[in-house]
Amino acid sequence: NLADSIFDKAGLTFKTLTPSAGLVYHYSNQLSLRMKIARGFRAPNLSDLAKFGQSKGDIFEIPNQNLQPESLLGMEIGAGYQTVRITTQATVFYSLINDILESVPALYKGSPLIERQGRTFKVKKKVNSGKAFICGLELEARYALSGSQTIRALFTSTFGRNSISKRPLSKIPPSLGILGWQCRQENWHVEFFSRFALAQRRLSPDDLDDPRIPAAGTPAWFTLNMRSSYNFDRYLTLRLAVENILDFNYREHASGINAPGRNFIVSADFQW
Repeated sequence: NLADSIFDKAGLTFKTLTPSAGLVYHYSNQLSLRMKIARGFRAPNLSDLAKFGQSKGDIFEIPNQNLQPESLLGMEIGAGYQTVRITTQATVFYSLINDILESVPALYKGSPLIERQGRTFKVKKKVNSGKAFICGLELEARYALSGSQTIRALFTSTFGRNSISKRPLSKIPPSLGILGWQCRQENWHVEFFSRFALAQRRLSPDDLDDPRIPAAGTPAWFTLNMRSSYNFDRYLTLRLAVENILDFNYREHASGINAPGRNFIVSADFQW
């Protein structure tokens, strides 16, 4: 049995060093620069090594006991600027990945298809498919309208590609962010904000086989939200939130379920 051969060994051990180093330079009281470099490591898990059975949709996965860990070298450069009213940060990141683990078509008993319980499945397995890179940009800004009111914005954009096949990496999130206004007084706080994501049309071959992702990619979406709190005294704080006020029907990229519709959250914190 192909799956049983995985367990002939008492165990698998992977070892590596994961050093990191960073530098922060304060150019002035308002401007700071930073840089970081780090090495990452991900060993194949039990599912990667030994899964023998139905996976997502019409995929049937078979084991591969010859998998090696992924290794990653990540670098980021950022800058921050701060005044009495404005706080901004920008970060550019780039990661090189070796021996990246991906799911690819395979053969089981010489066939790319397998029959189970009257259904036909595509055979796939995990392999180390060479090199890849992930790069992106993160932006954050806050602007104080007054002593109590603030506008904030967050934005992240990510791009990933297999350097060997020249295809997109799987499950790369779309560009997304938050835009909001908040007000803080002595005893209460209220915030209105929107979460949003652009459409993700860059799909890997594995994404195209994933029933959780529409064939044309995940559509763009946004939500409007509110949250607030009130401190009655040092013992009691009441919190109220309304999420997805417009009751928008949407799905996070690669999620198996649609996000909740409009919902109300009420909670109280007691401290003695």
